[in-house]
Amino acid sequence: MPCPDRLFRSRLSKWLRPTSEQGFLDLIRCLTRCLLLAVVSLAFATRADQRVLLSEIHYHPVERAAFDSNGVPLLDLSDDVHEFVELHNSGTTDVNLAGWSLAGGIGFDFPADASVAAGGFVVIAKDPARLAAIPQYALSTNQILGPYSGQLGNDGDTVRVKDALGNVVDSVSYSAAFPWAPTE
Repeated sequence: MPCPDRLFRSRLSKWLRPTSEQGFLDLIRCLTRCLLLAVVSLAFATRADQRVLLSEIHYHPVERAAFDSNGVPLLDLSDDVHEFVELHNSGTTDVNLAGWSLAGGIGFDFPADASVAAGGFVVIAKDPARLAAIPQYALSTNQILGPYSGQLGNDGDTVRVKDALGNVVDSVSYSAAFPWAPTE
């Protein structure tokens, strides 16, 4: 039995070899096949190296109330304004998020200049300024994208990350009921 690598190269060279003596047309066909093979290979290599995942869904923040000396709250804890989701790029190359979106209970279209570095994280908040005001997160407003529309359901919801073509890259369904996370 021939070696699989040798068999592949044999079939590949047969596929790329001109099929007749028509010269120029055969050369064009051969170059077109080579280009197609290169584009397909590059597309698979790029997709395999870019993995963006939902890494955190902060859907029902319970914050400790803080008050000033007059009893006035320091932060508004109503309406879950401290909600956020976090994406992680577990790949080895930066990912351009232009045209990407979040869907489900929330909606967000990433701006044209948005990206996430290889191994990096990006936070998308319901209210970026209010999230940045919480010192424990150690985030500044330029590190947070948003605001998103809608609200993460406190009893459960689904969040989907879609790429620029509308393909679902990652999806997480969560619930406040036991056991969490639901298994299928």
